[in-house]
Amino acid sequence: MSRSTSRSRGVRTARSRWTAGACARPAALKITPWHAPQLAGLALAGVAIAALGALVPARSAARLTIATVLHNE
Repeated sequence: MSRSTSRSRGVRTARSRWTAGACARPAALKITPWHAPQLAGLALAGVAIAALGALVPARSAARLTIATVLHNE
């Protein structure tokens, strides 16, 4: 069996196995540790999302009376 027929039958080589799942990412998604402003922006976005996620349930809980909360317990 020659090499050309073995590849056409779906036999992978070591190189094609490692590159088969690789996909090209846009330049905007390539983050390195040396891009401090970009990492700082991501950290601030994470803090803002966490604060919003805590504030929304807390605000609705603050509107309830103590009797309603104890009744639901």
